[in-house]
Parts: sequence; C-alpha cells; structure tokens
Amino acid sequence: MAAETGSGKTGAFSLPVIQVVYETIRDRKEGKMGKRTGKSDEPEKLVMNVYDRNDALAISPDGVLCQSRDHKSWHGCRSTLGVTRGQYYYEAEVTDEGLCRVGWATP
Repeated sequence: MAAETGSGKTGAFSLPVIQVVYETIRDRKEGKMGKRTGKSDEPEKLVMNVYDRNDALAISPDGVLCQSRDHKSWHGCRSTLGVTRGQYYYEAEVTDEGLCRVGWATP
C-alpha cells in the first residue's frame, strides 16, 4: 500500500539530501574539507560506508551488499569515495523482494 498524495513523501526524501548539500558547501567555505595528498597507483576502494549509514541498514563486510532490516521505512548510506569530476557509472542488482531506491548526489 502506498502513501497518499500530499503526505510528505517527497519532502521526507529531499530534506536529508538538502542538508548534506548545505553542510558540504558550508564546510568548503569554512575550509573544513580536507584535500587528498599523495598519489597511489592503486585506486581507492569504492564501497558502501559502514560508518555513514542508517542503523537499520545492514552492509556486508566487503561493502558491496546491503539490506534494510526495517521494511516500514527507507534507509540509506553514502559511499567511501565521492566523484567530483569525469564520467562514472555504477550498477545495482536487486536480489530481494520489495522496494529499492538507488541514487546519487552532486557536489
């Protein structure tokens, strides 16, 4: 059963995104964003961040699988690496029944 029109679904999804964008812009202006230094031949591992997630979202030890432990609300996480330039893509495979939302944000 879906929630009724006008119940605040879009706002509930958008507010956390707006907060993250605001905090990122604020931190950049205040100089709190650290710059990466040094170069490595080995690329950084891009996985789901177990330290930046909702409590009810389980992430596998290798960081590539996740599962919501609460079927009544949305849960999410951020990755361990952000893309700030160039062209990238990702793939997602849904292996359980139920609703799934996959997305990204821009800096």
